Amino acid sequence: MKTFLKKGKRGFTITELVIVIAAVAVLMAILLPTLLNSVAEEKQDAAIGQGRTEWSCYSAVAELPALEEQNYLVEVAVDGSEIYFWIISGSFVEIPMTEKPESTSVTFREEEGATTLTVTENQVNSGEGYRAAYDNVKIYALSEPGA
Repeated sequence: MKTFLKKGKRGFTITELVIVIAAVAVLMAILLPTLLNSVAEEKQDAAIGQGRTEWSCYSAVAELPALEEQNYLVEVAVDGSEIYFWIISGSFVEIPMTEKPESTSVTFREEEGATTLTVTENQVNSGEGYRAAYDNVKIYALSEPGA
């Protein structure tokens, strides 16, 4: 049987290799941002779930004042970075932040103007008598000016 390949024609040319590498690079450029976005969303969803669970555990065992007076900051450490959420009037606010805020401005229903709530260093979900659901979640109390 005759072979149709010449003796010197074994393998791919440089042009063919460059075209294949360029095609793979274009596909990676398209897929990589989508993959990274997906990982970030999963990380945020995990943080929201852990923060909500910890808040539920804390609010169930702690003797809390009326719901209108419960204002906290939740810090969740996920994969070496922190994500922060607010708990305003007892409601978990899913607005993630990547840097710890010092304060927030909140307008409550019965008030006309905004109230500035300051983040304290008082971690409320720790200490004796409280068993945390997650070790990587901290809940800080917020204080009003003059309180």
